[in-house]
Amino acid sequence: GLNPYAQHSLSVTRTLFRGNSALVGAGAMEMCGNSSLSLSASTLSANTSGSASGAVAYVQGSAVGLGTVNFSYVTAAEQVGHVLALSGLSGITLTGSLLAAFDTTGATEICFNPNSPAVGFQTMSSPTGSFNAFTDDGSCNSLMLNPGNNVLIPVGTTLQSVVVPIRGPADYYPASSTGAPFGLTDYYLPKVVAGSPVLDVGQNIGSCGGNDQRNLDRRSGTACDIGAVERLQVTARDDAGESVVDTDRLAIVDVLANDSYGEDDINGPYMFAANTAANPAVVLLDDAGGRCSWKLSDDPLYPGKLVVQNLDSNGLPNGAVTTDASPIICTYQVTDSKPETSTTTATVKVQIRNQAPNALNDSVLRPVGQSEVVFNPLDNDNDKGDGKFGLVLNADKTYGPAVDWATFYPIEIVQQPSLGKVFGSSSGLCPGSSTDPRICLNPPLRYVADNNLSPFSDTFTYHVFDADGQASGAATVTVYTDAPDPDHGGGAGSLDWLTGAALGLLGLRRVRRL
Repeated sequence: GLNPYAQHSLSVTRTLFRGNSALVGAGAMEMCGNSSLSLSASTLSANTSGSASGAVAYVQGSAVGLGTVNFSYVTAAEQVGHVLALSGLSGITLTGSLLAAFDTTGATEICFNPNSPAVGFQTMSSPTGSFNAFTDDGSCNSLMLNPGNNVLIPVGTTLQSVVVPIRGPADYYPASSTGAPFGLTDYYLPKVVAGSPVLDVGQNIGSCGGNDQRNLDRRSGTACDIGAVERLQVTARDDAGESVVDTDRLAIVDVLANDSYGEDDINGPYMFAANTAANPAVVLLDDAGGRCSWKLSDDPLYPGKLVVQNLDSNGLPNGAVTTDASPIICTYQVTDSKPETSTTTATVKVQIRNQAPNALNDSVLRPVGQSEVVFNPLDNDNDKGDGKFGLVLNADKTYGPAVDWATFYPIEIVQQPSLGKVFGSSSGLCPGSSTDPRICLNPPLRYVADNNLSPFSDTFTYHVFDADGQASGAATVTVYTDAPDPDHGGGAGSLDWLTGAALGLLGLRRVRRL
């Protein structure tokens, strides 16, 4: 009853159509008019249709050449009737789909067109790179006009030689776990068999896009599988990492997070190996000269993690940083509890980064009548983000990279005080600024007021550099006096000022850090 020229669209993903039937027409889905149908990551199983129809039917009537059908990673099998019945389409696109009659009674053709292909629809394609698998029964010949990377399954091939029908509920797929990934019952699991037309014959890993019907990543094995379901296979996948703050320039990489273990046809998924000395989950093939180490389950700090750090010529950690062009690279394979080791090898690229030091705000008292005050703003600064390889920025440091404090100038004044001047014990080029002649100071600093009787506070800001030449954010030093604020008058003010002057003459000073 719909106007054949009216536009309609339907998009369905990660859905099972099983056991539907129709005496006339489609068993599962039927479209007509100027309609577009998109079915992805879904299964059509054991649907019964009329003899001139299919599980999915598109009936155009007199409006020829308007509709489109797109199958993306669809598995269709065990249909009573055809898989597809198509008439009057503008085009159909099939990508990564398994459409097979196998040996099911009544499913003699995967594609049925009541008209001549030249009249019934204009284009029917499986684009290059689409990797479909079809029963080679000669139906809908236009399906092969653009064969792409399709696999033709010989007529008479049995269902169980290509896929494993999963029927639930069962121990592997309990009825209570319908929230997935393994609770979805009734689908077809690609079978592990030599010469499989569906297992590991699709696009390259990482190029398939989207998740499968079970909402699992389509990156298991050496290539993506054809059909709605990606079979879990023990697979190591590439990773990357960076050193972690406050861990002595260690990179701690959870390489198993994007790896996968295999699964059994009956009992379901395995797990990763126990990760003991006898059964490690990760086998390092290249440990980058000892810089990469895999931690077993009994490691007190990083069990089940890859720990990466730079070493000196004696094999001891030296805290050296890397560059983007020269990361630390290690390779490994992963093992599951079957046990089975991945045929894929994963590469892990790690950068050891320097963490910027931390400059913290300071305040210091300059008593009225005293023209200057000496202090070290580095007393409360730190480089702790680099752990034991961070520079302790004060004169009595107890660890960290060795620096020559006679020539190491870590303090850069970025905003001068307005009521005085700041001097260092010595000055020179800022760390890392050999081509940029910026002048830095060596502590302690000396603040000299333009007017030693000025009751006003003064401020300046600075950066601090670490031994790798990286600057902190700006910190503010407030130099205040013990005189009353001149904006607040009154008799008590004179006494406060005199008290402050007396304290200044006594040379008393206090320091407060924010």
